Amino acid sequence: MTLLFAESEQFTRNEELFDRVDLLARRVRKDLGESLTVINNNSLPLARVTTRSLEALQLYSRATDAIVQGDADKAQALLQSALELDPGPLPWPIGDWHASIYPWETVRRNSNT
Repeated sequence: MTLLFAESEQFTRNEELFDRVDLLARRVRKDLGESLTVINNNSLPLARVTTRSLEALQLYSRATDAIVQGDADKAQALLQSALELDPGPLPWPIGDWHASIYPWETVRRNSNT
């Protein structure tokens, strides 16, 4: 195996993770030969396509695992916990397509009523 390049970032707070991953992704794409114009025109910040909450993202990941294992109740509880941590606009795929695949999933971020 040949190492083409190596990149690293350091951070001291969990809140910095997504911004650092974005920086790394940009550098890797540039190192692989993508132009900065293409990178800038075809990139969204990670926090915009997922969540700014690392803990909410971890809960969502665990919920996805529970779905794969067939444990809908556990998945729903984990999704609810994730939504409680990050009640903002829904940037991750728990939306309509998810509900159509998993009809039990009726959790929505703004359904506090």
